Amino acid sequence: MDAAALPALADLRARAHVVSLPLVTRFRGVDHREALLLDGPEGWTEFSPFLEYDDAEAATWLSAALDFGWRPQPTPVRAAVPVNATVPAVAAADVPTVLARFDGCRTAKVKVAEIGQTLADDVARVRTVRATMGPEGRIR
Repeated sequence: MDAAALPALADLRARAHVVSLPLVTRFRGVDHREALLLDGPEGWTEFSPFLEYDDAEAATWLSAALDFGWRPQPTPVRAAVPVNATVPAVAAADVPTVLARFDGCRTAKVKVAEIGQTLADDVARVRTVRATMGPEGRIR
C-alpha cells in the first residue's frame, strides 16, 4: 500500500482492537498469541507477527493487513478455501488428538526442530501424522 493511500493514524487507532488468545498447545515458546485486529472499511483484518522477525518483514505484513482492510477486494470465486492442520512440536502420542481438531483437513504442517527435542522426537511425530492421516494425507 503506497503512503498516499495509508489511513490516518487516528483512524487506525479508532479501529484497532488488541487481543491476547490462549493457545491450546505452546508454540515457539509462547502460550498466548497477541494480535492487532483492525475493523477496516472493507472488512476485518489482522496483524500478528512473531517477535523474532525484524521490522522490515513485519512491515510487509502490516502493509498487507492495511491493504486488505482499506482497499476493495476482488469478488470471491469460492465460498471456502481448504486450509492445512498445524501439528505443533508435541509428543507423538498427542498427534491424533491435535489432528482431531482439524476435521476434513487433508494436509498437515508438522513442526520440527523445537529446542529441547531430538530428531527421534520429530521422526516419531511425522510418522504418527502419516499413520493418523493415512497414505492420502499430505505432510508439509
